[in-house]
Amino acid sequence: MKNNPFFYFLCIFLMIWIVGCSNGVVTKGRKNEHEIFTPSVKAFIEANGTKYEMKRGRYQWEKPVSPKIIEAVLVEYATPYEMAGKMSAIPLKPGEEIIIIIEKNPQIAVCLWNEGGMEREVEVRDGNRLTLPSKPGKYIYEVAATWPNGEASYTFVAELE
Repeated sequence: MKNNPFFYFLCIFLMIWIVGCSNGVVTKGRKNEHEIFTPSVKAFIEANGTKYEMKRGRYQWEKPVSPKIIEAVLVEYATPYEMAGKMSAIPLKPGEEIIIIIEKNPQIAVCLWNEGGMEREVEVRDGNRLTLPSKPGKYIYEVAATWPNGEASYTFVAELE
């Protein structure tokens, strides 16, 4: 039976059939690969009806490959202070209220930065609202966003005039 051509044909056919049919089993019920594993979520601040896009810095994103394996991407980037040196400041008014808008509604934390590093965390009220300082000047903000499958840091520079 080992030298029978039909036996070889049957073995090859079964292997191809098993491999071909297993693809649907692995991905059945999973979301689109791009939806699961993309750190390209947009983030904005809104002031007086105008939206300004924030610049993304470091991020970490995870996706399940199997029940026991998670694939992750971790990208380190410049600090918000270093990023601010290459960004245009957004002209805003002292004491103005802004709204932070980030796709997919993450949990957020906002920090103020200076040349020495992170200065302090800033209070964010319901609806992701933030009141800018009353003193004119240039302020560097980092918005840390966290989702169930990852996190990302966004930076914006406010020039209060």
